[in-house]
Amino acid sequence: MKDTQAVQFVQENLKTLFSYSLSKVSSWEDAQDLTSEIVLGILQSADKMKNANAFYGYVWGIARNTYKKFYTRKRKNPEVALNSDLSSEEQVYSDLEEKEELNMLRREIAFLSQRYRECTVAYYFDQLSCNEIAKKYDLSLEMVKYYLFKTRKIIKEGISMEKEFGQRSFRPTPFQFVSIVSEKVNAEYHRLFARKLPGQILMAAYYVPMSASELAIELGVATVYLEDELALLESYNLLYKNKNGKYQTNILIFSDEFFREFYRTSKEMASETWGKVILGIREKISAVQAINQYAERMQENRLVWPLVWITMFYGHLNFAKRKRTQTESDCEGDYNVRYGIGTDKPGMLYAGYAAINDQYHGSGIDFSFFDQKNKMLNNYDPTAMEEELREALKDHSEKQILIVNKKEEEQLLEVLSAEIERMEELYASLYHQACCLMKSHAPQNAISQIERVVKQALFFETIDLLSEVLEKTGLVEKPEFEGTAAFYIKEMTPENDFLPEKNKRMA
Repeated sequence: MKDTQAVQFVQENLKTLFSYSLSKVSSWEDAQDLTSEIVLGILQSADKMKNANAFYGYVWGIARNTYKKFYTRKRKNPEVALNSDLSSEEQVYSDLEEKEELNMLRREIAFLSQRYRECTVAYYFDQLSCNEIAKKYDLSLEMVKYYLFKTRKIIKEGISMEKEFGQRSFRPTPFQFVSIVSEKVNAEYHRLFARKLPGQILMAAYYVPMSASELAIELGVATVYLEDELALLESYNLLYKNKNGKYQTNILIFSDEFFREFYRTSKEMASETWGKVILGIREKISAVQAINQYAERMQENRLVWPLVWITMFYGHLNFAKRKRTQTESDCEGDYNVRYGIGTDKPGMLYAGYAAINDQYHGSGIDFSFFDQKNKMLNNYDPTAMEEELREALKDHSEKQILIVNKKEEEQLLEVLSAEIERMEELYASLYHQACCLMKSHAPQNAISQIERVVKQALFFETIDLLSEVLEKTGLVEKPEFEGTAAFYIKEMTPENDFLPEKNKRMA
C-alpha cells in the first residue's frame, strides 16, 4: 500500500481517531497523545499492508494495539500525589491498606464476567463446595475449578493494575436512537433508550469490539448490572457478540463530526436548488388555487408551506424508488430502518403521515425554525386534529388548511412536477455526498448498512439543513400565523382509498 493512501486516511479520519482516543482515556491531553501515537503507527506501517481491501480493519487494529501499549505504559508509570499531612502511625497505614485491598478486591469481582463472578461469589462468599456450585449452575466439576483458578489469576492481575474509567462513566456521549417505520411503532425501543446506559453501550462498542468487562470499566458500571442491558440489546439485534465473546454495535451511528462535515459540504448545493424550488412554487400559486377550493381561499404565505412539503415528500419518494435495488422488498428495502445519532443536534423533527379518521389523514413536516404555534398538533393527536379539521371545513373558518382529494392531488403534482424533480435530484446529490462521507466515519462492520440507512435517514436528517438554507434564502418568511404550517389533509372515500408510500421517523 502506498504511503499517500495512509496519509489521506489520516487526514480524512483525524477527528474520528481523536474521538476514539477520547473514549478510551480520561483526559484531553492523554487523548491527544494517544491520537498522535496511533497516527504515527498507521504511517509507519503503511508499507506492510499488502491487501488494500483490508485496509480499514488493518488501521483500526493498529489503533487498538497502540491503545493497549499506551495503557500498559501509563499503568507502569502512574502519577501519584502524596499528602504531607498524613499520619505516620503504623496502625493508620495498616487500616488504610486493608480497606484499600478490600475495595480493590470488590472492584475486581464487580468487573468479572457472569460465569466467573457467579462461581467466585458462590465459593468465597456463600461457602459452597465445587460440587455444589457445579450442580447449581449446571456445570462440570472441572469447569468450576477452571473458573475459580482463572478468577484468582484475573483478580491478582487486576489488583496490580491501575484501572481508569472511561469518560462515559461521568460524561455520557449524546445519543439518540431513531427508527423509521411504516406501521406500528415498537414502544420498547423508546422505553429502552429513555435510559442512558443502552445508548452509551452502543457508542462505546461502535468502532472496536469490547468484552462485558471492558465495557464495564469504560462505562463505570459493575458487570452484574450491565449484563441485562447487553442481553436486551443483543435480542433486538442492536448489538452482536463475535466469536471471541466481544460485543460490537450492529447499527450505523451518525456522529457529530459527520454532520458538521456533511452540512459544510452540502449547504451551497442545497441553497442553489432550494432557492429555485421556492421561486417555482411561488410562480405557480395561482395555478394551484385554480385546482382546489381550499387553496383558492388561502393566503399565499400560508399556501406556500404545504406546497413546500409536497415537493419535499414526493421528491424524496421518487428518489427512493429510483434507488431501490432489485433485492429490496417494500418492507426490507425502505421501511423499518434503525440507526443512532451521536450528537447534540435537535431530535424529533417530525415528518410523515398519520390517519385522522376513516375519512381523512394528515401529512406534514416540522422545520426546526418553526415556532411552537406552527408545529404539528401533538404528533398527529387524532382528537386535536379532528377538531382543527372540523374548523377548517367550515366556510367561515379563519383556520386555512389545504384539503385535497386524490384527483386534486394528482393535478397538484403535475403543476409542481418541475419543483419535485429538482428536489429528487437534490436528494440524489445529498445521498451521494452522505454515503461518501459515512464510509470514512463508519467502522468496517457497518459499511454494508450505509446505502440502505442513508437512503431513508437522509429525508429526516436533512430537515435541519434545508430549514437553515430555507431561512437564509429570504424567499419565504417564518410563519407568523397560528396553526400548523407545512401540513395538508387528504380526503379518503371508499372509491378513492389511498395512502402515500412513506414512513415516519420516531426518535
